[in-house]
Amino acid sequence: MLNELFSLLSNLPIVKSALTKNKIAGLSGCLISIYVRAIVEKYGRAIVITETPIRLGRLLSPFIEAPVVAHIDTIPPPNAEDIINLLSKIHNPNFVGVCNYIKDIESPNIFFSRMMHLQSPISPSALVEKLTMSNYKRVGTVCEVGEFTVRGGILDIFPQAFMNPVRIEFFGDEIVSIREFDVYTQRSTGEIQNVSIPPNNIFPGSSSIMDYLLPDIPVVSDIDSLDAKNVIHIAKDGFCIGGEPSYVGNLSLFRERIKELQDYRIFISCEPHMRREIEELFPNTLVIPVDLVEGFILKKDKIAVFSTEDIFGVRRHQRRWVQPRSGMPIEDLEEITKGDYVVHSDFGIGIYDGIKKINIDGVATDCILIKYRNEDKLYVPISLFKCVEKFIGDEGAPPPQLSSLGGDEWSVRKQKAREHIEKIMKELLLLYAERNVAKGYPFSPDTVWQKELEASFPYEETLDQTKVMEEVKRDMENDTPVDRLVCGDVGFGKTEIAIRASMKAVMDGKQVGVLVPTTILAEQHLETFKKRIGNFPVRIEQLSSFVTGGKATALKRDISEGKVDIIIGTHALLRGKVVWKDLGLLIIDEEHRFGVRDKEKIKMIKKGVAVLSLSATPIPRTLFQSLQGIKNISYLSTPPQGRLQIVTKVIKWNDEEITNAINIELERGGQVYFVHNEIKTIMEMKDTLMRMIPNARISVVHGRLPKRRLEKRMLEFLLGDADILLTTAIIGSGIDITNVNTIIINRANRFGLADLHQLRGRVGRGDRRAYCYLITDSNASLVSMRRLKAVANFTELGAGIRLAMKDLEIRGAGNLLGAEQHGHAKNIGYGLYLRLIEETAKRLNGEKIEEIREPIIDIRLPAYFPDFYVDGEHKMGLYKRLGRINTSPAL
Repeated sequence: MLNELFSLLSNLPIVKSALTKNKIAGLSGCLISIYVRAIVEKYGRAIVITETPIRLGRLLSPFIEAPVVAHIDTIPPPNAEDIINLLSKIHNPNFVGVCNYIKDIESPNIFFSRMMHLQSPISPSALVEKLTMSNYKRVGTVCEVGEFTVRGGILDIFPQAFMNPVRIEFFGDEIVSIREFDVYTQRSTGEIQNVSIPPNNIFPGSSSIMDYLLPDIPVVSDIDSLDAKNVIHIAKDGFCIGGEPSYVGNLSLFRERIKELQDYRIFISCEPHMRREIEELFPNTLVIPVDLVEGFILKKDKIAVFSTEDIFGVRRHQRRWVQPRSGMPIEDLEEITKGDYVVHSDFGIGIYDGIKKINIDGVATDCILIKYRNEDKLYVPISLFKCVEKFIGDEGAPPPQLSSLGGDEWSVRKQKAREHIEKIMKELLLLYAERNVAKGYPFSPDTVWQKELEASFPYEETLDQTKVMEEVKRDMENDTPVDRLVCGDVGFGKTEIAIRASMKAVMDGKQVGVLVPTTILAEQHLETFKKRIGNFPVRIEQLSSFVTGGKATALKRDISEGKVDIIIGTHALLRGKVVWKDLGLLIIDEEHRFGVRDKEKIKMIKKGVAVLSLSATPIPRTLFQSLQGIKNISYLSTPPQGRLQIVTKVIKWNDEEITNAINIELERGGQVYFVHNEIKTIMEMKDTLMRMIPNARISVVHGRLPKRRLEKRMLEFLLGDADILLTTAIIGSGIDITNVNTIIINRANRFGLADLHQLRGRVGRGDRRAYCYLITDSNASLVSMRRLKAVANFTELGAGIRLAMKDLEIRGAGNLLGAEQHGHAKNIGYGLYLRLIEETAKRLNGEKIEEIREPIIDIRLPAYFPDFYVDGEHKMGLYKRLGRINTSPAL
């Protein structure tokens, strides 16, 4: 259908005529996309230079089969990586690039003279010198772009503009082989013949992107100041939305418009997964399963094209997709470092004191040294490394008590935890059985309004979202009481699931209660629900500490009389005298954050109504699978496709750079989070920021502020009454402000990976490019710096839920079962506690628990990674990976 439309439109006189001109007017929206594709088919390549690259890239993407390579932002100034990626590919055949007008860069002669073309003979030392001069960094193990390492006759490098690193093998000064390899497995993925390595930096100069283009590369632009023979100018209004007015969800009005155009060929574009819904809503139209930004009407040719944005009045955010680079998985970079608390499954909690080489009967081997109470020491051979893991306890809690070697203290601790887990799991199993025999209210199938609401969703649903929504609807339409937990990471679509479930309940005349832990979250949910359901005759209200006096009394009266359909509230919904007329669905967001008294009241409200619980803390997939049949859990593990990546930079404190980052955000009308996680010096930091940015409005929040004052300041920031929120790490969860797209984290090396993941997730929730600055201490350790750089390298938060750090997942498992087990988890560490939960769940489900017997291997040969092969910093990770291998293919 899309090719049919392209063929039809590319043969229109207006498009054919435009192909012969250097200045074009009258083309807009999708017609520009058709025109650019026609140019690519004629000339084999094209560059589009525009002031709005992200939007134009979206216009082009349905019609351009070759990749749109570079949308380079100018706020902050484009980084070298984006420019190098564009410049290194700009002369490739079938290349289509979309970018800003890049200027003030070094000349093409200088840039291309710095390209390193690998041809024999070349000495490894000469190549190392060139790499160093081109700003590549020598490291122990290559895991990020811009790094290289040398081991004997092998040089590994991760060049700019490459998706994978490259391994170059030398024999003297001759190159024997060049292969791409996988960072994680270190295995080759294919041999390549020639490699040209771009520099890892770009110098300032007086040249622009135009100087890099060959004369035969056509340039399409809406920038009048570009003056060259190969530039085709398109009128500025061509890149603006034109054509039909938006029908903003008024489907009756749109159907009338279709009747007026009955002698036209009418096309409606939509996401592929929406095709069936659109065909049902608008029969006798031609549905194109591709999301176009906007439509147009050609009266002379009797052609009408409408997009879902035209119909529903919302912009469907199909953000640019960036192919994820290979990189070291963060879970493996969370290595155990000297001084960390560790848990040995058989001997208990101790302190890791490094890897020591010991000789046993003249044979050398590496062992982990763990120190226990009373200065006891345990040497763990590499064959048993898998028995040792990092101790994960409560954030900010005092250090755990060390175990002592000998005696039965540790085995007693484990047994008590095991017994307590079994008690909790049996209670869950009993509740599950009771729920399956009880009778609940069966909700009706989807109505037309339900379908219209879902069709107006301004993002592309992930497969997980579709699957979870089907599970929720199946539960609701069944006659057993609904009690489902929807679990997933920040921004994975839980709120949309709640909105659709709410609409389904309201369509049956039922009331919906949405219970949230904070007033700010209530305010945000109210705004989101109204934005999505506001076009329907549904009354949505908020009940929190900000709704007081006569207004609160009147609202409670309306709830009791059934005049309010959806009520979003904090504990005020529980503690006030709220009487429901016909509560049908209760949605609980982050139940583990409510107090004991509130949880008891939640239990009372739950009886007889459908319950949907939401949790932003991920749980391990293995636990999720084990709990099937004990608890109804839906798992959102797929991030939104093509999410605009967060630019993450690791920097030392620099007044000028920090001031520039804040001013750039404020100049584009945005706001800034500044995280300073030390209450006693937070006011000193405010003074520093006021000196650096004297005109900025700065608000300070931290956990010791009275609750009402904290909520008031947060709400003021939400409403735009402050430019900078100077805060501790309390913003790590439950805050979602789309206007905040820069976060600066001071002393970032003192945070865990899980905390950084959650903090960075506070920005980048809207359409703008987001920025995260990780400021390090001047004396930050090498290990902490590499961890931060790993976080910076994984700018795609959508690299999956595996990026939601292992310890975050394990704490999520603790939240899942409630607070009662907290003491036992703390005593043995969350990691071991999680495994006991999984074992118990499998046993109660009747699954056979396979016991793996570890063989004792004694071959009297040295068994260790030598220091010249891998430095001590990475040995632990390699040994742990080796210990997880249990099949020949994995080896």
